[in-house]
Amino acid sequence: MIGRDELNNFKKMWTWLSAYPAHDREYYMKNVVKLSKAWVNSCPLSNESKEKDCNGCKILWDSDKGTLCTDPRAPIYKWENTERHYPDNRSVYASHAAVLAMRYLRDQRTV
Repeated sequence: MIGRDELNNFKKMWTWLSAYPAHDREYYMKNVVKLSKAWVNSCPLSNESKEKDCNGCKILWDSDKGTLCTDPRAPIYKWENTERHYPDNRSVYASHAAVLAMRYLRDQRTV
């Protein structure tokens, strides 16, 4: 089950990556939060060892076309497939991913 801590970690990671578009998730885990053990699939929401089987982000992105990592319309998919020499686009996609978590967390407070 995905909890509040995992969602906050997801939000923090994508907020940071939106500010530093030249870096990737591995850099964030190793040098920013200094995790002793990396998140599976480089994502705090991951619930499977294989990315194609993971659906931990379903609470944020419920699509019949895939997950945040596999749906071509999803911000993380777009971020992963955007070259680092397009930092503005990477920042936008990363911030969209962070906003998904922010909205979900906000909505959970009002329930």
